[in-house]
Amino acid sequence: MSYTFRKGINFAKKIDKYYKKEKFFSLLRKISIFFSVFTSIVAFLVVFLNLHTAIRLRNLVLERKKLVDLLLKKSLENEKLLIVADKIRYARKLLKEKDVRFLTYYRKINEIVESITNESSSSAIKIQNFELDNKRNVSFELVTATSEDYIKALEFIDRDEFLDLFNELVLTSFGLTKGKVINEYSLQFKGKFKELDE
Repeated sequence: MSYTFRKGINFAKKIDKYYKKEKFFSLLRKISIFFSVFTSIVAFLVVFLNLHTAIRLRNLVLERKKLVDLLLKKSLENEKLLIVADKIRYARKLLKEKDVRFLTYYRKINEIVESITNESSSSAIKIQNFELDNKRNVSFELVTATSEDYIKALEFIDRDEFLDLFNELVLTSFGLTKGKVINEYSLQFKGKFKELDE
């Protein structure tokens, strides 16, 4: 059996077409690789930027939290300082307005009151609402629980040992306060102490 070649078949033409197609597909491959690499780089950059932004945002949130905590701490410290400053102002005011020998004057009256109570063996005469300023101006109240003690308290205020403590002394009010359990008899005074030695 013998083969005969057809006339007119041009292999060179077909090869040209093949090379043209090969060039086209090669170019297409290169473009695809370029786009793949480009897309990968863009995707990497987007992920990197997102991650960087997220980390920065987290750091900013932590820094904000620290600043808020610091601000709250400072506010509490400022509040404490204001309280301390108020106490210092109040203490200075007390030192200006109150006699630093407050206890000396109070004890003098209290000693006399206790000696009267011990003499008569009665229930105590109490000193209440004792106030003294730096000019030795004084106000106080003598309180008793029974009418007998009230009379003894009236006798007590006439004694020289009591009256000699003051430059001036005025009985501003006296009265009876009825309570559910006990009654209270009171004598209220205002006056000025003599300057006392320790």
